[in-house]
Amino acid sequence: MGGGWTTVLDGFIARNWRGNVYTADETNRRTLRQVKGRKPGDYYIRGGIGKVAENKARERLPIEVNRRLRDVILAAQGKIKLRALNQ
Repeated sequence: MGGGWTTVLDGFIARNWRGNVYTADETNRRTLRQVKGRKPGDYYIRGGIGKVAENKARERLPIEVNRRLRDVILAAQGKIKLRALNQ
């Protein structure tokens, strides 16, 4: 899938220049050098992450819906008390 994280020592992202990553040149610190490489989206597409996520969601969604419905029904019957997610 992905090639892992890559860090650029003393690099920065220039929004004015299409969001590319730049670093200072080794020989002359006043000139900038664009860092070339793959974007994170390239790893996402090449690894087929979209299909993997879709298959996992298709597998887990019915389980989670049934679990939530069971909890709501039991709460309506007064057998359990649901707690809020944002507390």
